[in-house]
Amino acid sequence: MDVRLNFINHADDPNHSQLLIFGRNPETSLDEIAAAWTVIADFRPSMTYAVLYPADTGISVQDGFGNFTPMLPAAPGQHFRVAESEDGLIVEQAVAAGPPDQITLANQLRQGAVHVGLYKDKRLYLAERNLLPEQTAAFRLRPTIWVGVASQSPLDAGSNSAILSSVATEISLLGVASADIVMTGGGTGANAGPLAFTLENVVMA
Repeated sequence: MDVRLNFINHADDPNHSQLLIFGRNPETSLDEIAAAWTVIADFRPSMTYAVLYPADTGISVQDGFGNFTPMLPAAPGQHFRVAESEDGLIVEQAVAAGPPDQITLANQLRQGAVHVGLYKDKRLYLAERNLLPEQTAAFRLRPTIWVGVASQSPLDAGSNSAILSSVATEISLLGVASADIVMTGGGTGANAGPLAFTLENVVMA
């Protein structure tokens, strides 16, 4: 089911930082994060921001020319393949199932690497880039999101470097229907503390 989240800024953050919400494959490191799924720009003290984390996921493939295949619904246990057709690349669900906790896609092209993306609300959530022929991308969707803070810089918004230079916190949404995610900490001088995110006012499904 979808999860309704309300982000609340109770931090003393004079930088008016951007809040970055992103997914992460458990096997990847933070420097392999594709992009921020959601960016809350200029997240000022006392601000609130509502985010709907959808249960549904889609899968699409991008070729080397920047063309995307139509998005298909995807769920753990489903295995997909990308192949060639008269009209270009196609992605289709394979007859054989994949691992029950993973969404997988095999590159069955004769040549050419592709980028594979999982999407939530039609925005990129997880990705594997440069998947070569005969290789398989595997995504494990855990009921968690990652939250980070980046400086207010248009060049860094949603980029790997912005995420890496920030606080990165994993938040479990297992069984949650709605909740507040509250940011605290910050400040200047001797009283400054690290930014932190906590789950509050949780309503279970």
